[in-house]
Amino acid sequence: MSVFEIPELAHLIASYLNPYDLNRCVRVNKTWHTRYIPFLWHAVPPTSSDDVDEPKDLDLVALRLYMSWNAFRRIVIEDYQYSLRHGDDGGTGGERGGGGDGVLPTLSRYGHWIRKLNISQADISRFIPEITQNKFNNNTSNGSSSNNSSTSSYDDPFVGFGLSRLGAAFSMSGSALSQSMAGGGVDHDLMSLHSAGHFDDGFVPPNPSRKATNIRTATTTSSTAVAPEPSDKKLLHHLLARCPNLQSLELRTWDDDDSEENRAFWKAIATDVVPRLQELCVNRFNIAHYTRTSPFTVPLLLAHCSSKMQTLKLEVFAPLSQLSSPIRRARRGRNIEVPDPEPDMDDSPLTGIKELSVVSKHEAPYPPSWLLFLTRCVNLERLEVTRILPTWYGALRGCVNLRSLAVREVSTACVQFIADALRSSFLLLDEIEILQDYDDLEKGAVADMISACRAGWKLVIIPTLDTAAAEALVMHCPTLERLELKRSAGLTSLQMQQILSTSPRLTIFDTMYDNGDEMEGDWIPPVVTKFAVQDFIDLDPNTKTLKPWACESTLKVFAAKLTGIPRPDITEDFLGLPRQRKLQETHPGQSQELQGRVYERFARFTHLEELKLGHDDRDWENEENYVEDAYRDTVYNDVDFQYECMELTLKSGLGLLEGLKDMKTICFMRMATRVGREEIKWMVKSWPQLEYISGLDVEDTEEEAAEWLKEKHPDITIVPYTIDY
Repeated sequence: MSVFEIPELAHLIASYLNPYDLNRCVRVNKTWHTRYIPFLWHAVPPTSSDDVDEPKDLDLVALRLYMSWNAFRRIVIEDYQYSLRHGDDGGTGGERGGGGDGVLPTLSRYGHWIRKLNISQADISRFIPEITQNKFNNNTSNGSSSNNSSTSSYDDPFVGFGLSRLGAAFSMSGSALSQSMAGGGVDHDLMSLHSAGHFDDGFVPPNPSRKATNIRTATTTSSTAVAPEPSDKKLLHHLLARCPNLQSLELRTWDDDDSEENRAFWKAIATDVVPRLQELCVNRFNIAHYTRTSPFTVPLLLAHCSSKMQTLKLEVFAPLSQLSSPIRRARRGRNIEVPDPEPDMDDSPLTGIKELSVVSKHEAPYPPSWLLFLTRCVNLERLEVTRILPTWYGALRGCVNLRSLAVREVSTACVQFIADALRSSFLLLDEIEILQDYDDLEKGAVADMISACRAGWKLVIIPTLDTAAAEALVMHCPTLERLELKRSAGLTSLQMQQILSTSPRLTIFDTMYDNGDEMEGDWIPPVVTKFAVQDFIDLDPNTKTLKPWACESTLKVFAAKLTGIPRPDITEDFLGLPRQRKLQETHPGQSQELQGRVYERFARFTHLEELKLGHDDRDWENEENYVEDAYRDTVYNDVDFQYECMELTLKSGLGLLEGLKDMKTICFMRMATRVGREEIKWMVKSWPQLEYISGLDVEDTEEEAAEWLKEKHPDITIVPYTIDY
């Protein structure tokens, strides 16, 4: 007996198998098919399809991604057409069913195994032209209709998952992938097993004679009439109807409008789907007009949550012109557009919800029912909101199990409330995240909030620390795991050393943090503390060796500007002009000595994945920042360009970092490095996980290195210093 046939081990083994391996398992015999088909269909589709078009070249990664979504679209389209022909009698149960085709469509047969679904409106919209062109109707290899074939397109080419090409796309490469796409002999043994009687009745193996001559379309079409064009929401509703046991639903970039069809769709989702879910995520929910639907849809989703729900995330986008009031007056006349009343909401506790995120862009207001819903979440552990209003204080104080709080916008009153709650009710809170910049907080407010934590901070992501707040933060080094700052004005070099040397759990240390999700507005120049090289080396004066730091075995991300390294080799600035102020060496060779010690310190971070010694905070849109260089060319006046920095050359000691096998990202943006072709070759060879290099100037002395990297390793992303904006 094979280990794969032991029922007790099926779940354990399946958790380690990719879609292609699972697809092979379900093809062995009916016993294996029955045992492993639920795992194959658990998450559909297993990848995201954002902005994926049909690949124009032989890019294997893009080809895999496109094949997966094209295959998934095909089975949804076939099921939709089947329901139109047979009066929606597809069902969700067995391997066989009624109807003229004899075998149910793939989605109808296996949709009840789907537990996790991730899809965007663009994915669904791509279905429509293919339906209207009738490209995915039933077909057989000899051109006859599906009614005359024992194996319909519902079974082949994708038995079980309906996605054998999908499984192959994730794991096959080169000639193996081409052979599978060309309809090679991958299924020959299966047909032999079927002929010998190894398949029980009801299991239909794939037909090896069918050729996949085109990824997008089938080889032939039947004479079935063209199906009527459905809307994207209607097609999604059909898909969800075939997933009665769905537990997790993620909808990305969905539009909301005031049409009756839209309102009916979201009402159906709220009443039929939401009560059964454990996790619901609607990312980038676009409100077209803040009129009737806006105060209707979000409260509708909130009102139908059940105690099964564990995670709820809603991200609402509203146009700036529609935010004056939920009740919008017409520009002409006295007509008043009144929003529909919000749906009735039960006041019973939602004991299952542990994670709640309801955020709104452009200051879209929260619905009145939000406060009642927040009160019902009695076991809440993670909360993310756009802002905290004074009317919420009472409800939030009841969240005694809260461990993580993320707020996009704060005021002094909000920060003071968080500090008071930390002392009274937020006794377990150890993660705080504030995304937007704050410039008008009262002095000492942030320091008071940091000092008030009883549990000890594990995660601190905030825009900036003043002097008092930095002093309060270093008291939490024993528990600190993640620190990210956008502007570290109040953090001194010695405090940075203290955090790194006394934090045994620290995994992320980022003093140049940029969340990339700022509100629209004026550019704010970040203030970044520079880590003095002597403090970073931290040499024992007696033994002349590096002092051990507590985070050496835990740190994965280091992002800070190191300064204080003399660079006598740099005689000109970025404008080509002679450098006026240079840090002089105290003795010949000091620059190389210091750099060698720095490499030695980095080499001790044995699990380091990201090393960022520079970053890009340039305000490209400000015309005043552009000047003429020594060659009379207009260039960006990069006054923060680093000169007293690492060379990052093999001669300076880069080879000491050969042991950092987990390295994925290295950033030397806006630094006077001397990285060349030999250094890039060494990085690629020594760091097998490398996938991102930032700061390589492809228009200057490093052009040869960049060209070699693009030719030999196109999978590694290159971000140059000079970018044509």
